[in-house]
Amino acid sequence: MKNIILTAIISFFASMVLAQEPMIINGTTTDEFYQEVVLFEVVNGRTEPIAQSKVVNGKFAFKFFPTYEGFYLLGSTQTQNNAARHIIYGKEKEVLNIAIGGKSYQLNGKNSADNKDLERFQSMLSDMKEGIRLGGPITYVEFYPIVEKLAPQIAPFKTTSKNQAFLSNFEILKDYLFHYYALQFQYLPKRAHPDVEEIISLYKELDHTKYLNENLLTLPFGDSFLMSLVIDAGQQKKYSIKQGENKAQNAIDFIPDATIKGQYIVLLSNNFKSYDDYLRLVEPNRKYLTLADQEKRLNSKLVKLADSKPGDDFIDFTFPDISGKQHSKKSLLGNIIVIDFWATWCGPCKQEEPFYEKLAENYRNQNVKFLAISTDKDKAAWEKYVKAKEGDLNITHLHASNKNILSEAYQINTIPRYMVIDANGKIVTTNSPRPSNVELKNLIDKLIKQ
Repeated sequence: MKNIILTAIISFFASMVLAQEPMIINGTTTDEFYQEVVLFEVVNGRTEPIAQSKVVNGKFAFKFFPTYEGFYLLGSTQTQNNAARHIIYGKEKEVLNIAIGGKSYQLNGKNSADNKDLERFQSMLSDMKEGIRLGGPITYVEFYPIVEKLAPQIAPFKTTSKNQAFLSNFEILKDYLFHYYALQFQYLPKRAHPDVEEIISLYKELDHTKYLNENLLTLPFGDSFLMSLVIDAGQQKKYSIKQGENKAQNAIDFIPDATIKGQYIVLLSNNFKSYDDYLRLVEPNRKYLTLADQEKRLNSKLVKLADSKPGDDFIDFTFPDISGKQHSKKSLLGNIIVIDFWATWCGPCKQEEPFYEKLAENYRNQNVKFLAISTDKDKAAWEKYVKAKEGDLNITHLHASNKNILSEAYQINTIPRYMVIDANGKIVTTNSPRPSNVELKNLIDKLIKQ
């Protein structure tokens, strides 16, 4: 009996070893762009590097154990752009023989039907892929006809593979990849922009919600496509993006799939500037964070925001006004402090300026101090702008320049940015609503009553 059990155990572990058969990639390149070739896997809609291979005499190779059957990518360390990477299909026992260049790749020698189908399809989309290459030469005049020509060819594309797992994955990829390339082009910097009547029907008739589902998590461009879909839906007024509204919450409500709502929240966390941002967006929507990976990514962001959470001491600062007089946090203690970070070259800052001036006037005779801290590198431009202001404004203008202690401490990477500090010098919020939003006035009124 013991021998039977021992034999069964040995057989079990032997089968486990045999099951873990590697995938082998034999590659060549003559492109100087590739000093090293990187192998990426897909992790919930984004790509993560899993191996690197130095190019020696024009050759590189990988031998690895795929953690899943599906799409992987080959690319370079010199770019983060997925459009410059090549999608391959990976599974146990797969052998891939490939020659790669900066813009395309070719299979050579013996390869599976899976990867042959994938190569033919990506070759068919090569002109679209070139169109979304940052700095590429194609304008909408050339790009739109490419899209219209390819659109009817996507669904009937013929495959030769008999691998049902590949066919299921590929059926998703071909539709999503085509629309991803098409949508990416719309939001790249361009030399020429189409008039509304020149935009082709594919964009105007796009059903964004069709693609906002968990298929995005299996695709190497999933996160990027998710952001493009949500942005474009807002531009097409499928949810409200009016000034003063909670655009992020409107976008979350628009997304039909709960897990993808959570994924969108994770992506938005890259723009969080404060713990208050985290609370405002994450807490009401925590039920949508259904993946452990989503919680992990949000927690890593939360650690970086810990020093700017409400109740923490706001760091001291000292900046000069137009006359050269220095103003610090310490000199303002005893007052609620409202801060506007802005610059003379910033259009959105100027749009908010009348609202900020009106808000300040409402509290002229109360213990509320309004600061306008300029991040202008050109101090002369700031001085000229401030001196030209008319009237007795209830705002103290200070100059901090573009590199200053507050910008570094509170990650002020975009402006305008508004902050509120209580009378004891404690943080209320390091990213408050804008003055055009009545929520800022409501916040100040609440602090006065405390």
